[in-house]
Formats: sequence, C-alpha cells, structure tokens
Amino acid sequence: MNRCTILRSLDAPVDRVWAIVGRPGVSPGPGVHVTVEQPGSEVGTGLIRAVRVGPVTVHEEITGVGPGKVLKYRLVKGAPVRDYTGTVTLEGSPAGGTQVSWVVQFRPSVPGTGWLVSLLTRRTLNRVLDAVSASLQS
Repeated sequence: MNRCTILRSLDAPVDRVWAIVGRPGVSPGPGVHVTVEQPGSEVGTGLIRAVRVGPVTVHEEITGVGPGKVLKYRLVKGAPVRDYTGTVTLEGSPAGGTQVSWVVQFRPSVPGTGWLVSLLTRRTLNRVLDAVSASLQS
C-alpha cells in the first residue's frame, strides 16, 4: 500500500475552512470543478461526485463526514489505482489558523508506478488546497 500525506497551514479559522471543505458536493474554489452524480445523506456520506482538476477527472464516493472536521472518501474511477482512500482532517493552530492533514492510500494498478501516482496525487491535492485558499481570500 502506498501512502501520500500533505500537511498544509491555511490562514483562516477551522470553521471557515470547514465551510468549504465540509461541503463535498460544491467546488472548493477556482480551477476545481465538482459535479454531483448521486446525492448522499444530509451531511454528504454516500455522495458520489466527479472532481475535475485541470484535464483530469476522478469520481469519488464520500464515505464519512465527521466526527469533527474530517472528510473521508474513496476513489470510484478515474486513476490507475486500486483501494484508493483519502482522509482530510482540519485542526486549529495556536495562531488561529487551520492545519490541514490530507492522507491518501492506494495500490497502483501498474506495478512500479506508485512513485508517479504519488507525485501526481501531491500535485493535484495541492491544487485543490490552492483553490480552497483562494476561496478564503474572496
């Protein structure tokens, strides 16, 4: 199992960041397009969405929202991986901002390509967090 972790600080309170990240059926900001393919529960669990970042579109199912400021999902299709799961956790920082921890685990479909999938995953997740940051500025 390959693992990829992104840790990032955002200069906004946790509740403000969660207002963006915790709404899985809505785009988090510019350059990231979200389309709901199947609605989920009131909090979002079970929702299936298409997420387009640049030329890449992946399809995800939200598997958990909470407790706390935690969003969990699994990849349904769109990348050469199996058993792909992601967890985004938000925690307050002492300075009043938000610490984001985004952990992804997967098995590459093609042996030996885990490093490449990790590289592309990191790039994509950072683009999503850039979109969140841009939304916080507006």
